[in-house]
Amino acid sequence: MHRKVSILVVFTLLLTLAGSLWAKSTVKEKFHQEVSGAGIAEFHLSNVNGSVDMEASSSDMVIIDAFKEVKGPDEDECQKILKELTIDVKNSENRISVKTKQMKNLFRYNYSVTYKVKVPARMRLEVGTTNGNVTCIKNEGGADIESTNGTLEFIECKGELFGGTTNGNIDVRNCSGKVEAETTNGSVIVKGDIRSVKSSTTNGNVEIDCNPDANGKVIAETTNGSIELSLPKTASAHVTAETSNGKIDVDGFTLQLNKKRTSAIGTIGSGTGKIELETTNGGIDIIAK
Repeated sequence: MHRKVSILVVFTLLLTLAGSLWAKSTVKEKFHQEVSGAGIAEFHLSNVNGSVDMEASSSDMVIIDAFKEVKGPDEDECQKILKELTIDVKNSENRISVKTKQMKNLFRYNYSVTYKVKVPARMRLEVGTTNGNVTCIKNEGGADIESTNGTLEFIECKGELFGGTTNGNIDVRNCSGKVEAETTNGSVIVKGDIRSVKSSTTNGNVEIDCNPDANGKVIAETTNGSIELSLPKTASAHVTAETSNGKIDVDGFTLQLNKKRTSAIGTIGSGTGKIELETTNGGIDIIAK
């Protein structure tokens, strides 16, 4: 019994010692820069680890705030990495570009850079990160935002909007224009005065509430998830919907369903637009609002 207690005490001491040896230091630094965006049409930002928040403003100034952080076992080494973790801002004839330096071979050290950027509302945005969320608020010039591991959000934006991620949800709220949204593991939500939608995921639900043009397209695909589409009663499109393991429900429109309710086809309005909905494992709801 005493031997067991002694072993337990030694094991606990070893764990405590190991924890102290591997205890992480954290160093931080703020970055701030302002650039005139007068006469410039595009803003590009490339990040690696960290979230990016983009917000439109009525000013012609581009205001870049970033927060750099490095974690690791040695504070001096963290400070060295922090100094090398640079942010490059370039102002060309028609584009402002911001790029985080990609750090490599950092065994036992982690870094991140989070951005909060204000840009003129009229600018076209192209923003990407690898590990982090991206949010775009009230942009009117259109936006292309991408991540690998992160959620994407468009809030009150206008124009042509593209969102692409691998592991994360895509949320488009109170926007207008055209939307293309692609993810693998996550849901897709598109709501607003949207004239054309193309959305796809593998593992997740798709929810669309839109107002397509007479010749607009609404395309939604998923493998493991449900699809819900809400349209005005005045919508016009040729509709096809199909599921392998699920049911199709139609409320407010007249479509032809097969006996198992796994396939639907028909025309709403004059049929000038196109609606295609497809899932493998999940139901499909088509609703007139």
